[in-house]
Amino acid sequence: MIASSPGHQHPAPGKVRPVGIPDYTAVLDLLYRDPVAALPVASAVTEHGLDSATLGHEIWGYEVGGRLEALLSCGVTMMPVAAGPAALDAFAVALAGPRRCSSLIGPRDAVLGLWRRLAHQDSATWSRPLTVRECQPVLVIDHGPFAVPDGRVQVVPTRFLQSYYEASVAMYHEEVSAVPGEPGAGYHAHVARLMTKQLTYGIVEGGRVVFKTDVVAATKYVCQIGGVWLDPGRRGHGLAASAVAGVVHLVRQRWPAVSLYVNDFNAAARATYARVGFRQVGEYATVMY
Repeated sequence: MIASSPGHQHPAPGKVRPVGIPDYTAVLDLLYRDPVAALPVASAVTEHGLDSATLGHEIWGYEVGGRLEALLSCGVTMMPVAAGPAALDAFAVALAGPRRCSSLIGPRDAVLGLWRRLAHQDSATWSRPLTVRECQPVLVIDHGPFAVPDGRVQVVPTRFLQSYYEASVAMYHEEVSAVPGEPGAGYHAHVARLMTKQLTYGIVEGGRVVFKTDVVAATKYVCQIGGVWLDPGRRGHGLAASAVAGVVHLVRQRWPAVSLYVNDFNAAARATYARVGFRQVGEYATVMY
C-alpha cells in the first residue's frame, strides 16, 4: 500500500456540535446566505439569541476545520440550513435515538435528504410520517401588489381575539386535519401573543373575522406570512387577491419584502398569489409526524 503524500491527504471530517453565543456572527452569516429560505430560524435567532434557554431549543452546527458550514434547528419543528450531503449525513447520525420533533420543514432537497437518511438508519422511528409534502413553492413579493388592495384589511386588534382564534382554528383544521380538541389552550395563547405584537392581519365584518393571516417570522430583510384563511362563504368572489394585496400593502410598511410558502397542489392559492405579484424563489418540503 502506498501512503498518500501530505499534499493529497483527505480533508478532515466534519463534526456536529451545539452552537452558542460565541458563534452568533458565524451563524448569522449562514442564515443570511439565503434570507428567505432560512427565515424561520433567522427570525428566532435575531429575537432570542443562541442561548437554548431563551431560544427554547438547541441549534446544531456542522463544522469543518473550525468553520461552520451548516445548521440544524432542533426544535419541535426541525429545519436544516445550508446543509449539503456531508452535513446531512452528519446530522442524521447525530439524531440517532428517540425522535424529538413533530415535523421537518425547510428547503426541499435538505429536508427530503435528511428525512430519507433518518428513515434508512431507523425505519421504526422515522419512516411513517403522517404527511409528506414534497413540493411547496416559496414565494416573495418586494414591490407593491398588482391587485387592488382591500382597504378593510387591518391589524386586527385584541378585542377580536375570540373571533380571530376561531378563524385560526378553522384554518388549522383545513390545513393539517387536526383531531378534535386540537389546537387547544396553547394555540389560543399563541394567537393572543401574535395579536399583542400586532402581527395579525385581517378583515372584520360585523364583529367577525372573515379573512386572516399572521406574520409568523421576520428579520430586517423580509417577513413570512402564514395561516392565510378566507371564510368559505366568501370564496369564489374575487376577494382573496384583494385581501392578500391589502396585507402586502400594510406589511411592506414594516418590512421590505413579504414571503410565504404554499402547497404545490393548491392551484387556487397559487393563482391568487400570482395575481397579487408574488414570484417563486425556491421550494420547501414538509414531513409531519
